[in-house]
Amino acid sequence: YRDNPIYPNTLSKAEVCAALGLSPRTLETLVRRGRFAPPVFLGKRAYWSAAVVERWTREQFTAQEAWQPHN
Repeated sequence: YRDNPIYPNTLSKAEVCAALGLSPRTLETLVRRGRFAPPVFLGKRAYWSAAVVERWTREQFTAQEAWQPHN
């Protein structure tokens, strides 16, 4: 996570993509479809709160853990 004192606990688009194993285009698609939080723009750069990224990741695993096999 970013150690920037002005914008603590934020991730750039590249950092979000690296953390989640997504391409920039996939991240943009998720945002456009409302499946991932939109970024905050500071100047021309997009940033996400680390808490948002962590929450989204938890939600993905919660859905997986709720899965039940079909009998």
